Amino acid sequence: WLSHGGKLFYLAMALFKDRRESMKNKKVLWMSYIAMFIALEVAMEFVNRAIPGMPFGGNVSFSLIAIFLASYLLGVKGGIIVGIGSSVVLFAVGIATFWGWWSVALDYVIPFGVCGLAAFIKNVRLKNGWELPIGMGFAMVLKFLSHYFSGVFLFYQNTPAGMSKYWYSFIYNLPYNLATLAVCFVLVMILLPKLKKVVKL
Repeated sequence: WLSHGGKLFYLAMALFKDRRESMKNKKVLWMSYIAMFIALEVAMEFVNRAIPGMPFGGNVSFSLIAIFLASYLLGVKGGIIVGIGSSVVLFAVGIATFWGWWSVALDYVIPFGVCGLAAFIKNVRLKNGWELPIGMGFAMVLKFLSHYFSGVFLFYQNTPAGMSKYWYSFIYNLPYNLATLAVCFVLVMILLPKLKKVVKL
């Protein structure tokens, strides 16, 4: 019995070691994907800057697709990390513009971070096999609200005479956020099924 017990013990230890190594490898792979999606977002952000945007900041940010894809492929936690990490790197490479710490939070950290919440709401599967990433709509509403409050409290001085700052921030921030949602929604629908076959954890 002692002999059999010893064999079972060593077998359990070997299985535990293999399991631990597998978990370690998955963690390293997950972190590698995190770094890859952050790099992708920042690289596409340079392209974004070449596209004409709004006069006081804000543009069609198709670079956010990297955050949305990270959320769907790596989970909500991964999406949030990619979003916040991307916003930090944008400052590190010197392409982010801001007006004080509240601007850093409301125009970068929070908007990028909430995009990582896209996978919080499950996709709607259609009969033809396509999946509608409706969680992106939820995430973009939160992103819009962050920019909206930034406009109300930080950029109210740009409000035209005779117009409410609340209404001005609404009509200023809505168009480019809607356009961003439309572009990223289509791209995610096209790319996500293909990437699911490649990105496996």
